[in-house]
Amino acid sequence: MNKKRILLRFLVMLFILTIPSANIMAASGLKLNYDGKTVTYGGKQVKYQLDGKSISLKKTPGIIINGYALASYKEVFATALGAACKYDSNKNTISISKFGTTIKMTVGSRTAYINGKKTTLPIAPKKVKYIAGNTTKILVPSRFVAEALGYEYTWYSSKSLVTIESPYQIYYDKEWHLYKGSKGKVTIDGQSVNVTKNPSVVLDQTTLLDGQKVFTQEPIQADYKYDSSSKKITINKNDTTIIFVLGKKTASVNGKSYPLSAYPRIIKNNVSNSNSVMIPGEFTATMLGYNYSWNTATKTSEITTRQESPDLDGDDSVPEDETVIEQWDAENVNIADGFSNLLSTVRYSRKGVNEIITFTGSIELNSVVGIDELNPNIINIDFPGVQNTIGDISYSPENNDGIIRISLMTMENYTTRLQVEKTDNYNYYTEASGNEFSLYLTRVVTDEYALKIPVADTITLDMVTDEDLYYSNQFILTLPGDLVSYFNNNPIAIQKDMVTDVQYALNQDGDTVLTITTSKLQGYKLAAEEGYIGVIVDDPQNIYSNIVVLDPGHGGSDPGAGKSGIKEKDLNFSILYSYARTYFNDRNSNVKAYWTRTTDTFVELTDRPKLIAQTGADLFISLHMNSYDTATPNGTETYYCTSNNSAAFSGLTSKAMATYFQNGLISALNLNSRGVKSANYVVIKQSTVPAVLIELGFVTNSSDFNQLKNPAFQEKAAKSIYNLTSELFDIYPTGR
Repeated sequence: MNKKRILLRFLVMLFILTIPSANIMAASGLKLNYDGKTVTYGGKQVKYQLDGKSISLKKTPGIIINGYALASYKEVFATALGAACKYDSNKNTISISKFGTTIKMTVGSRTAYINGKKTTLPIAPKKVKYIAGNTTKILVPSRFVAEALGYEYTWYSSKSLVTIESPYQIYYDKEWHLYKGSKGKVTIDGQSVNVTKNPSVVLDQTTLLDGQKVFTQEPIQADYKYDSSSKKITINKNDTTIIFVLGKKTASVNGKSYPLSAYPRIIKNNVSNSNSVMIPGEFTATMLGYNYSWNTATKTSEITTRQESPDLDGDDSVPEDETVIEQWDAENVNIADGFSNLLSTVRYSRKGVNEIITFTGSIELNSVVGIDELNPNIINIDFPGVQNTIGDISYSPENNDGIIRISLMTMENYTTRLQVEKTDNYNYYTEASGNEFSLYLTRVVTDEYALKIPVADTITLDMVTDEDLYYSNQFILTLPGDLVSYFNNNPIAIQKDMVTDVQYALNQDGDTVLTITTSKLQGYKLAAEEGYIGVIVDDPQNIYSNIVVLDPGHGGSDPGAGKSGIKEKDLNFSILYSYARTYFNDRNSNVKAYWTRTTDTFVELTDRPKLIAQTGADLFISLHMNSYDTATPNGTETYYCTSNNSAAFSGLTSKAMATYFQNGLISALNLNSRGVKSANYVVIKQSTVPAVLIELGFVTNSSDFNQLKNPAFQEKAAKSIYNLTSELFDIYPTGR
């Protein structure tokens, strides 16, 4: 007997020793002390990665409190991200700085400052003691800090993992700079130049190009030389020699000095990690005798060969669709010594929303375009060798909001300068052909916002609530307090045509409700800016990373199955809309949901999948309750359609989706599993994305029915459907 007891104890000990330590830790949770109390934390222990590499947190993982992830500022932001961090233990303040952004926070306070501007944190930083390791850490809201510094932040719920991706950085003048401008392309006569390792960048409102890569290509084929000792860049083609010096804002062209709006520099980026000598693209191209224009839409420097045979007659005819506002003509004069060209006309005209200034010479023109150092809205166009035969001009147009002033003047070195001062809301590009040069000023939306809502500093983004009325092509924003008079004096700016109307009024609580109407069903996103709230409005798939259409089965005149006066349509609606929208519409949700019905109405079966195309949805989920002739059958079954089972994003199929939901619902709700099945139900057959139809339980089975009608079970089912949807997107990312 004693031998048997000894053997039994040995086997028990052996079993315990073979249990993975990670599982024991997960089961026991973390002992933490924060906010003045010791707790056993049983939530997700958050891991972090930077650019695909794990960040070492040792025995102090990130934690989630009230839905927000917090992590040690020291390990994540100071050590891994290399931010300059400082913690003042006396004042309990944390300062985190990188890329010119400084975030200042206080332990226990949701008030923070970004570069001195007051903002509100989603959750206050906390001083947390990890009991097991006897270690105290200052935890900060990791998403807020990472995104404020310019990093991309993604949360993978199923893996308890946060991934942080470094922003695009460029290195010059002996330091790294966070670069948010255009990473441009280059074409020469329509043919792409491979600048992927070092794309063009815009600094000082000037596009800088990889000098060697661009200007040695056909058809330019200039000679290029960089002398590292003298820091000189020499570009030579035919009879033109251009000499730049790194860091110097002047260049020499055939011995004459010209000012530059931006100086040449060696630039390296953190993606390719390769160096390139970058020089002003427009200046170089035009001095070599080529046309240069910047394509705003495609972010491309377009260099083209000038016409071989310029119009020597000085034809200044005006296109039919162009309206001349003012024109100045030259008198008949002889060309003076030192000049090689005569100014014929300067024409100021309008074509659609564009304002155009056309400069015509007697023969082919060369031009150099630059930006004034003190005022970036002043454009200087110099025409070397062109004699000003019109005389000085200083002209301020009326009723034209693109141009403030046009000036014509004679400069030194036999150069005529056309100077144009524009307004902030206009951009410009140039075109040159033969003896004609044109400056186009075109109205642009200076940012991506469709709406700009002016607000005082006292209103922060977390004070704004929203409601999507997508079924009527509207959405509602509610701001605290009475802002009607404020908006009367500070109008809300509509900047894009997809917004057709904005109305504002007080609600019964005394808050201001904005009703925004769009031309069609649109997505939207809010952002806090200096003095206003910006609203991005676009097609949903351009706004949201993950989109699902939720279909509460039956409705209206179609009650579905029922028992004891309880109808299936109401059970479906209660779970998938009344309860589920709390989770799907939460500000921290990573899934955007659209419902086929939001009231007790009947929607034709063939119309329900049509919402997929309207919203650009990625998934379709229809919820139903089952019934049978007898009370015996019970449990959950999930259907997919074999004719709609092609692989979608990340290889997801309807069958795989059905399997995931079936297993997840059974596990979360403790229901009997009736398995995954296929059927040709209209709503999943006609769906164009992975789609499932869930029969959650049997109203004809007393055990199932008692749960289905229970509000607590309904909320749990709704949360389970949300969690499974969110996790499915983590496992099968859409790539947006």
